[in-house]
Parts: sequence; C-alpha cells; structure tokens
Amino acid sequence: MDVEGRFDISQTPRDEQTGLKVAPSDSEWVAKYRTHLRATKSGKTVSNYTWAARGFETYLESQGHTIAEGPPTALVDYVVWLIDEKSSSPRSVATMVAGIKNYLHWLSGRLSITDYRKPNLPRIYSKKEYTPEKAEIDRYEKAVRITITKEPARTVLLLLPHCGLRIGEICKLTLKESINKRKIGDRIWTTFTAVTKGGDEKELPLMPPGELVLNGYLFGWRSQVEKNSKWLFPGNGIASVRPDTVRKYLNEVRKLIGSPGLSPHAIRRFFATYQHFVKGNDVSTVSKMLGHKTTKTTELYYINPTTMQVLKNIKT
Repeated sequence: MDVEGRFDISQTPRDEQTGLKVAPSDSEWVAKYRTHLRATKSGKTVSNYTWAARGFETYLESQGHTIAEGPPTALVDYVVWLIDEKSSSPRSVATMVAGIKNYLHWLSGRLSITDYRKPNLPRIYSKKEYTPEKAEIDRYEKAVRITITKEPARTVLLLLPHCGLRIGEICKLTLKESINKRKIGDRIWTTFTAVTKGGDEKELPLMPPGELVLNGYLFGWRSQVEKNSKWLFPGNGIASVRPDTVRKYLNEVRKLIGSPGLSPHAIRRFFATYQHFVKGNDVSTVSKMLGHKTTKTTELYYINPTTMQVLKNIKT
C-alpha cells in the first residue's frame, strides 16, 4: 500500500463541523474516536489527533498489520519513518505521537490491542507563548460582565482566570460529582474534580473570586434552567456546552478590548504566572493547581513573568 499516496494533501477532505483537513477514509474506530474528541477538544485538536490516529493505522496496514495486532515496536518504527522518510519536523512528530498515544489509550478501553512501545522524543524547547498582564485580565472580565449575557458561556469565561482548568475540562464538569468543599483550618475551599488532558481524574482548587462567580451562577441561572441535565454547564440537548461555543464569545471580547493574543490557554498561563509571581505559590504547588504530572511542564510552558513583573523585580 502506498502510504504517501493516501495522504495527498490536494485530495484531503475536510471535517464537516470544523472545516479542517482530516485523514481520508476513517476506520470505524477512528470515526468513533473523532466523535469522542468532539465532546471535549477544539476543532483543531480533533483534526490533528484523528489525522494522527489514521496515519498510524495506515502505516500499520502498509506493513501488513492491524491496530490490534501490530508489533510492539511499530510506533517507534513509525516515528523513525516520519523523521527519516517524510522529513517531518520535531514539533509535527510530537503532535502526531500525542494524538496516537491518546487514541491508543482511548482504544485500549474498548478493544484488546498491542502494548506499543512509546518512543523517547527529545523535549521541544520553544519561546514561551503570550501571557496577559493583570490589567488585561481585568479589562477582559469587565467586558465579559458587560457584553456577554449568554449562559453558561458567560460563567465559564469568568471562571477561567481563577482556576487551573483547561477550557475542555471546565466544560465537562458535572453538577453533582465535580464540585467539592474542603475545610482546611478555618478556611473552606471549593475544588473541581475534573478529568485532565492525560485522562487522569484530579481535584483542582477554585480561587476565592471564582467562588463568588460560581455561587452566583448556581443560585441564579443554573437553578432555573436545565434541571435534568447532569452537566454543570449544559449545552444543547443532553450534551455539555462545547468549548468552541465558549471560544466564539471569547473572540468577541478579545476584539472589543483589543487583545489579539488572548485565548483560553493564555488565560491559563496568566493563572499560573499570577499564582507564582504575585501570590507567592511555589512551582510545585502551581503545578498541582494546573493538574500537571511534573513541574517541568509548568516551568517551561506556563510560568512566564510578564513585563510588569520583570520591572518590579529589577534592582537599581
């Protein structure tokens, strides 16, 4: 089978919902995986991850194997093929492997498959992405309160700066199982139990300003509508609100306040940076607040001092 021919970009179809390119001829399992991803991931991630899953399946087929019975070294061999034969960049390979690993993890709960050996990829060091200043977040919150009236997107947007959850994680919180109260000394904390990006269930804290927002939502709009829905932030029908729906309203706010770099992930980086440099929490604590498995990810990609924080620390 001509693997390269199966991935002729000029003939690549597009996802009906996202409009993004997808790998041709999804298998039955990849099609189900795509449906699974749509519930929690952005359109771009859905496209990238299903492309990666289909690419790995196509590679296995070209070698005379199936996803269920491929050799344990197949994923390592595939990575070598991508680098040596396709001249894929390290970042592209890392994205492909992330999608394949996610697919294999999801598939292993539904099908008996080979325990594929995971490749050891070099860590990709890159310039930290944009992190907004506190003043920009203040303008963002003010704009959301004034201009966004549509619930539950409004509350999700207001909670993002006050918790370490990804937008996909916060959208999938349930009304009864996800909200916890923890008493530490004289203080009662609100926490969220969420399934993180890696598939693990972790309990992450909500900062006090976020508690006020959450309580207003629970005793206001949420108490009056969608009473039969299990989701904290219900969407259409029986589903939770979609991350892309929340992003649509965020884009409106971003244009209004003139902040082109503002995104759900930029707000998450603000949360990490603010908790470390302003609130004084150490890296280990911030890492746990974000649900990271190691502090390296937190240090490399999230804790990024803003210009104002650098200036304040300069000794003259």
